[in-house]
Amino acid sequence: MGRQLAHELQQQGYSVRISVRTEAHLAELAAAPQGFHPCLINITPDAVIGDTGFFDADVVAVVLPPEKSSDGGYSYPHIVGQLCGVLPPAVRLLFVSSTSVYPDNGARVMEEDAPIPESPVGWALLEAERLLRQRCPMTTVVRFGGLLGGGRAIRLTRHPSDSRPVNLIHQRDAVGILLEIIRRGFWGETVNACCPHHPPRDVFYREAALVRGLQPPVNEVSVNGKWKIVDSRQLQRLHYRFKYANPLDCLYPES
Repeated sequence: MGRQLAHELQQQGYSVRISVRTEAHLAELAAAPQGFHPCLINITPDAVIGDTGFFDADVVAVVLPPEKSSDGGYSYPHIVGQLCGVLPPAVRLLFVSSTSVYPDNGARVMEEDAPIPESPVGWALLEAERLLRQRCPMTTVVRFGGLLGGGRAIRLTRHPSDSRPVNLIHQRDAVGILLEIIRRGFWGETVNACCPHHPPRDVFYREAALVRGLQPPVNEVSVNGKWKIVDSRQLQRLHYRFKYANPLDCLYPES
């Protein structure tokens, strides 16, 4: 998502720098026709390796999903802690988080609800949110649902087909929301970002299979019947209009 955001910002006249973690990506972006200004930066649990002047900017967007460490845990809060050490406290910061910070409580969850993660990755993200807010008060956290589009495949074979609601969003809307936050100066906020419609999983995955000419998933009893509906009420303050208000609209070729 980071590259798509950088491209859209450039199209709107912003001067954009983008960080990469490998020499190969550095060369790829340096040669890209978009004219990106890439910088090689690696953030480990122990240090930030690279030109930390990269972070001297009006706005910094952190699009850095957690990855499991070699011991099977998540060193993500330590990585974000190192990042905090090089961020100017007054910077306006966008942090891409996830709705996994909310529990599957069988109810509608909103931004003002207390997040109580039920997974290690959810706890890692919640601690990262806290660290970034502590360092940079002008941090806006965007908790996205599952991303669709942008070349992502929808796995049909292993998803249980049940009536739990989905919490999804198309990448075009995800990038559009981040752009609108920057444009409106919507800082120091928490924003949920999912499609306003939440069809049942059995409906969504059956339609996804039919669109691709595949056999629909067999209707099975869900192993885990817990669910939540993520309410993106804060987006009303941004006056954002979804391109794909229903995840079912994301399934067709023009999506």
